[in-house]
Amino acid sequence: MSIMVLQGSGAISLSQIKGEMGGPTPIWLGQYLATNTTTDGVQNIPRSGAIGFGDFFSKQKFNAFSPKFWLRMEDLSAIAHGDTVSSWPGAANGKNATAYSVGTAGLPVVNRVADRWPFVRLGTNTSSNANGNYFDFGSQLFNFGSGPQAGFTAVVMARFCRQPGDYERVFDFGNGAGQDTMLIARRSTSTSFTLDHYAGTTAVYFTLGTLTGGWQIMALRIRPNEIAFFDGGSKFTTTNATFTMASNKLLTRNYIGRSNWADNAYANMDIREALFYEQALTDAQINTLRDYLYYKYPCAYVATSISWTSAFVAQQVTGTFPIAVSGVSPDVQYQLCSEGKNNNVNVVRGTWKLQAAKSFVCSFELFMKGSADTVWFFVGSATPGTSEAGKDGSYCVLFNVYPPAHTGIGVYLMSNGTVLKKGSYAVNGVWEPVEVIYTRGLVDTWKVNCNGSNVITYSDPNDSSTFAQIAGTQCGFGGRTGGLTGDFYIRRVNLCYSEYDMPPIMAGLVGYYTGESFSGTTWFDASGAGNHASTLGTINSTLNNTVNRLNGWDFLSGGTGASVTFPAAILPSTYTIFHLTTYNGGSNGRIFSSSGSATANWLSGHHWGRTGIAYHGDGTGWVTDQVNKYSGWILSSDQNASYRANKVDFTTNNAAGSATRIGINLYPNEQSDWACATAIVYNRTLSASEVDTVENWIIRKDATLAAPTLTVPAKF
Repeated sequence: MSIMVLQGSGAISLSQIKGEMGGPTPIWLGQYLATNTTTDGVQNIPRSGAIGFGDFFSKQKFNAFSPKFWLRMEDLSAIAHGDTVSSWPGAANGKNATAYSVGTAGLPVVNRVADRWPFVRLGTNTSSNANGNYFDFGSQLFNFGSGPQAGFTAVVMARFCRQPGDYERVFDFGNGAGQDTMLIARRSTSTSFTLDHYAGTTAVYFTLGTLTGGWQIMALRIRPNEIAFFDGGSKFTTTNATFTMASNKLLTRNYIGRSNWADNAYANMDIREALFYEQALTDAQINTLRDYLYYKYPCAYVATSISWTSAFVAQQVTGTFPIAVSGVSPDVQYQLCSEGKNNNVNVVRGTWKLQAAKSFVCSFELFMKGSADTVWFFVGSATPGTSEAGKDGSYCVLFNVYPPAHTGIGVYLMSNGTVLKKGSYAVNGVWEPVEVIYTRGLVDTWKVNCNGSNVITYSDPNDSSTFAQIAGTQCGFGGRTGGLTGDFYIRRVNLCYSEYDMPPIMAGLVGYYTGESFSGTTWFDASGAGNHASTLGTINSTLNNTVNRLNGWDFLSGGTGASVTFPAAILPSTYTIFHLTTYNGGSNGRIFSSSGSATANWLSGHHWGRTGIAYHGDGTGWVTDQVNKYSGWILSSDQNASYRANKVDFTTNNAAGSATRIGINLYPNEQSDWACATAIVYNRTLSASEVDTVENWIIRKDATLAAPTLTVPAKF
């Protein structure tokens, strides 16, 4: 059951994802919290760093529109890696969902890797329905109600681990064949979700979306004469005049992961959160729940399930053993080395490349057996794997089986053949979950997590060298046997770029633009509001620059012929805008400005070589004096009737003004050579404390900055 399909055969950029999130009439999470819950701490809760985020989203502060069932990881009694789950609290009436096992599957278990987000795994990931496990809510009365919100809604974050081969029943609410039933299933001959809705013997079938093997957030709404499936910012509906909703009656069984009918079709799936409603939520409410899950599990939400067929090229380097592929997607297994085949090197060379210099997580599962030798994950080499791991100019994480017989695995972070850090972990002779985490910052950090534990943490002081080797280069896996023998397999490869570093949650955020959110000719709005900006001319981004970064901030730059035009929602008639900008060459006119006198003569921050000044229209005039305040980067905090620079208030005229269309380098004959690291826009006048909160978030410094110099601390 579901909301958002953000996976695919290739890596998905954050700018693309953010470009798809905004609906036509969105209500964002901060707005909901600000108007519907207690306000303590709201404006100081960051949207990134989701670990512990559930503590803020307690049911007392965020009731999620009162679901009938609400399954959350934080409600389990224990969420350590490998814990079994015998029951899952979550029904509105206090009734738990009881777990059951069929065949040899055992009870559902919790999976997590080190500091990442946990989930519950159902099923056995085999092609047989003889083994499985599921949750049973027992007999529950679903009252579909009446009035404008009569109906049913489900919102779920899940991952589906088995492709065609069997009919899988994912969620089932009802009384069996020929009776009132609602069920979500994956049919045996496709990768599509379907809704089967029975009202008595009247059946409606509706294809909802496509399973990808990666994490999906999905929403389904059923109401009289309409079925709607939500896939990110898109909504797909079907209307049927003969469609009749199932009547209100006691349902004999409510399952997650199995069928209500005699076929007992069990699902193989991972699940983080599920909400089920006795009402048809509005589009805005569903968008709010989508945001809630995104900000709670940001990196998982954008994970990309790597397709073997399109994303990897098998490359035999030495020896005679070809790389073997087996299994059914997404559990395709690549056999990198074969026991009994000595002195061979096989490589799976990724045709996918890292987004330039972004933080990332690459997760996969690794199976090793036999006497010894190595498998490695590499990044940063144009021709990877043509020599022994780590000696071809790439960074790599190398896994070496300890002799004499698979008693442990040594883990090494290497560059150019040099071991930077090493560790080890015990081996259980089964598929082991692994994560390689690269965090970009003033000092780059590498982590390797194996089977639930951190094995390596390394801080790389050679910042620019790291980016030079990683940005835009290929990734892949290799295996080597040299004099000894071993079997090495990998599967379930997922690539995840770190989420945008989001500004504090406050009502009215209508635009957020960063160096990372620029792609091609579009400056994507990372707030989710969909207010993307268009550009003309040559725009440069430090995503592809290893030197001129602003303490961890990526930024855009351009000459006098490069401009940015924001949509009409930027600026609204009442506004607060923050921007971090600088002159970047010999032409020093305006940077943030209106497009001309017809749209109001408005400027913020820069004018004819002077900085720290603002003009809010010919009817308003100068908001500040016209004296130059700073050199270099300045942080402007601009509102209708005030202007601050570098946390200092320079307002001399409180007459309010605005503009109907703004951008960068739009005002005729007053263009600049410019650079901009971020712009954040709210559709209201923030309070003094709110302005201070955003400024401190941007500059990462609590103390008031002294003029005339702004020091921009690290973003990460």
